[in-house]
Amino acid sequence: CYLRKGEQMTFDDGTVKFYLVKNISKPGDVPSKGLSDPKTFYFAFQNIGITRTYEAIKANQQIDLLIATYLDRDITTNDIAVLEDGKQYIIRTIQPTKDEYGIDIMKIGLERNGETYEIVE
Repeated sequence: CYLRKGEQMTFDDGTVKFYLVKNISKPGDVPSKGLSDPKTFYFAFQNIGITRTYEAIKANQQIDLLIATYLDRDITTNDIAVLEDGKQYIIRTIQPTKDEYGIDIMKIGLERNGETYEIVE
């Protein structure tokens, strides 16, 4: 996170880990999906606006959480986000933008994952 003189931390709601979904089974075993290669970021919760909610409904999706963090173009909608409480979320949307100071950030729409993957770190 970053600080400016006289300001509080911007991304101070916690940490989120973004994982790749990979085949974690041993060669010759039945394929099994799991999470690996985490990237950890500080994040801030954002308000989910009515427009974002309706756009998700039109796409047959649901946005349960909206978070903001520093921009990383390696994070994709194929990844899974895991918050500090251990809950896993599907990344539904990634919106690259700039904050009020011109710093590159991304707003990420998350949907609670119905499937829980094993985490391999």
